[in-house]
Amino acid sequence: MKASAFFGQAAAALALTLLSAGATSQPLPRTSLNKASSGHAFALGATPASRPAVPDGSCAPDGLCLSVTLALADSANPDLCGSASTLQVNVGDQVDICYTVSNNSTTPLNYHSLSDDHLGTLMTNSNVALAPGASYRYHRTIVASTNPNSDTGTFVSTWTASDGLAGYTPDDTAPYAFIDISADGTALNLGDDAASAVTLPFQFPFFGGSYGSLCIGNNGELRFDAATCSTSPYNNQALPTASLNGPAILPYWDDMLPNGTLYYATRNSAPNRQFIVAYKNKFAYGDGGDPTGQTGATWEVILDEAGGSIAFQYQTASFGGAASGYDDGVSATVGLQGNSTLADQYSYNTASLHDGLAIAWTPSNPVSFSATASATLDVGSPVMITTPDRSTGFTPTVDAGSTVSEPLLIDNIGNRDLHWSLTPPATNAHFPNVPRATTPVGRGTPGPLDPVAGAAGKRTTLAPLGTAAVPVYAGKVRAGPSDFVTFDALDPAVFHTIIEANAALFGTTFVDGDFSKVYGVDYFEGDLYTVSTLDGQTTLVGNTGLVSCCMVVPGGMRWDATTGLTYLVIDDFNPRTSTLYTIDLATATTTLVGPLGALIRDIAIDGDGLMYGVDSDADTLVAIDKTTAATQTIGSLGIDAVFGQGLDFDAETGVLYLASANSNAISTMYTVDPATGATTPIGQMGGEVDSMAIAKSGVVCSTPADTPWLSYDPGSGTLAPDPDMTHPATVNVHFDAGSLAPGSYSANLCVYGNDLAHSKIAIPVSLTVQEAGPTDVIFANGFDSDAEN
Repeated sequence: MKASAFFGQAAAALALTLLSAGATSQPLPRTSLNKASSGHAFALGATPASRPAVPDGSCAPDGLCLSVTLALADSANPDLCGSASTLQVNVGDQVDICYTVSNNSTTPLNYHSLSDDHLGTLMTNSNVALAPGASYRYHRTIVASTNPNSDTGTFVSTWTASDGLAGYTPDDTAPYAFIDISADGTALNLGDDAASAVTLPFQFPFFGGSYGSLCIGNNGELRFDAATCSTSPYNNQALPTASLNGPAILPYWDDMLPNGTLYYATRNSAPNRQFIVAYKNKFAYGDGGDPTGQTGATWEVILDEAGGSIAFQYQTASFGGAASGYDDGVSATVGLQGNSTLADQYSYNTASLHDGLAIAWTPSNPVSFSATASATLDVGSPVMITTPDRSTGFTPTVDAGSTVSEPLLIDNIGNRDLHWSLTPPATNAHFPNVPRATTPVGRGTPGPLDPVAGAAGKRTTLAPLGTAAVPVYAGKVRAGPSDFVTFDALDPAVFHTIIEANAALFGTTFVDGDFSKVYGVDYFEGDLYTVSTLDGQTTLVGNTGLVSCCMVVPGGMRWDATTGLTYLVIDDFNPRTSTLYTIDLATATTTLVGPLGALIRDIAIDGDGLMYGVDSDADTLVAIDKTTAATQTIGSLGIDAVFGQGLDFDAETGVLYLASANSNAISTMYTVDPATGATTPIGQMGGEVDSMAIAKSGVVCSTPADTPWLSYDPGSGTLAPDPDMTHPATVNVHFDAGSLAPGSYSANLCVYGNDLAHSKIAIPVSLTVQEAGPTDVIFANGFDSDAEN
């Protein structure tokens, strides 16, 4: 096989086993799924239920009855359904969507699929024994968002149930009846790993679909309606597999050489036509692509129009010569696949084929019913605006020794109440109102963070600081020391190497807007270093005394602009927990904050001083109270966050970025929604990084302690929706030059609110204090009128 064929693609399959109705049935544990494109985590469970009176759903007297109801999620009663088909919620609320389905037919229904017109497929062919007259409830929990691809607005759900799966039964005792089409068939001379699309002479039914074209691949596979038909996948997999990306017929799926010829032809007339695809004298790639001594195998596929049956006919199943070790399907996949979760496999990497073999595939025809129902989720949010705003600001001029006041108007043009304050939020303000439950997306719990082996990159000329839209500095992981690199988070595939084989920094941060160097803690020894962003010059500060390679290692480090403190996370892979410290950057001395209670891999702090982290075991974004180390889950990331978790905010824009490597060591840059944890991919990265630091400055908000000349009243309030902007809140902002010398003074007056999209508005203040003029004695009492003269 080709070298890269040994690395199979990861394919996740969801297996749901729901209980049948009955007095002794118990609820299933609730689990969590993610749909990356939607940015929503949804929990799923099932409980038997008596047949309900179903509102606003669809009921067929001899089929299915479906309703969809909504309620705010109740963690104390996770299996409790709501009663409303329309629900008004706020962005960030956790909502339970309850699907209740009843079997009104006389047929036991065993396989179930669910989809809606916003998110697409939610469940596919789940095995549920639903007897006639029985009902089930299926729960999905989401975090409410105004994302247009989410459940916002009215969404229509469709539940489909059948007594069996669409599929095929193989019969390898069928009579051998090979049809030679090499004389009059159309020849396809395909290159290595190439494919060609052909139009079928009739619509062919396959796993419940109907198809009019076929993608014929050189590697012994035929795919229906492939989105692109130029390449043929050579790395055969066990069925079902996501690597085929759709329905496929696989008579001899293996890595083949371009030797030999493919033919296709149509026999007979409608409605009894046969479409035949033949592989004649095909050579196998074998161990290294050696054709020496090979005579080739010959087989064909026959599609029957009348009954929708499929036949595999093997004239010869052996290659001989240098590929004799691959004869008879010993390294091939043989079978049929409907999708990435549904297939009928005859054999996988087994010598199951022989000369003169015929396999007849007969389709099954399950009894199927479907029902639809709709629900409306009205997701709203306050929208905070101010006058002046961040672009205009305050520009008062005050005489020395005097005080002036100007109004600040705060308004809410959204559709939910706005709670605003001029006081920075509490350190746990980003904790969700109710606990959110999720389940890991990937493979469970990995071992300690394994640096990915790779060749050292070539040193390149460093692009000047600031030319990147979002400049990132990080260590690119390899077998030992890391390469110190920089790249643009918006163009993450291109890495620029500053220095090779540097310290393996698994916690990096910029401090106080100084982008000439990063601070970082070494993975192997726990040493604190500074590293120049210009030339990679590395300076040892000291040892943290916390690392015991390679089970107790640094997990992330971040400087907090609101307090001036730097925080360090240490991961312990034995109990799989983390601990939060503060670290003195001058000495590397650490001070314990507390245990985090999860395996946190990198942290980030936003402009309000709120700390976030990545839990790579749970694949979630978590909120962290930096003063106590208390944590609370925000939501699932929707990705398998195994290795290389680099998390940081662009302080200028407030966007949260995540660099994450999956179990196949493929690293991707994402943006993350801090309110829900949902990720949006930007692109594949040039390598794996573990922690990263973004070189962007943010706004520093002023406080009464550092700007005593700036005060205001009131300091907080609540505003009802005011779309016409006729009832703003008025804050009197006072500029006191009583103790200021003439000159210019600046600050940022920040308004905080529960508008998640504009949680902080920083209003610049430019105060000019001028010399007070002499007292005007002559006109101190004003002008005399003519009448008094």
